[in-house]
Amino acid sequence: MCEIPADRAFFQAGVACRDAGDANHAFVFLNRYLDITEAMDEGDVDSRGLDDVDFETAASDLPSRFPLPREHFVKNEATREEIRDWVLAHSMDAAVDQTLSQARSWSHRSPYDPVRVVNADP
Repeated sequence: MCEIPADRAFFQAGVACRDAGDANHAFVFLNRYLDITEAMDEGDVDSRGLDDVDFETAASDLPSRFPLPREHFVKNEATREEIRDWVLAHSMDAAVDQTLSQARSWSHRSPYDPVRVVNADP
């Protein structure tokens, strides 16, 4: 199995959704990406400290617990700041539904759903 670091998976999924015009999913995935990068900066080794509210209500196969990478996928701080600004701007946009679609499963995913992140649970 190919292991993809969590920050990379959520970043690439969010950017793909954003570029495809799907601001709803882009917001959720990029917001999660920012949560992951902040946890990495604080020295967390796994996702235990992350708020899962956006993913608990969705019919999602995304794992709730996974290891955090030691190094950022996006090395450029300016790019991470651009993502922060985009998420902040869209967090105040009433037209953006800040939740995942309810009827998603991995067997029926679109090309814009995130790649499966590595699950730390045995």
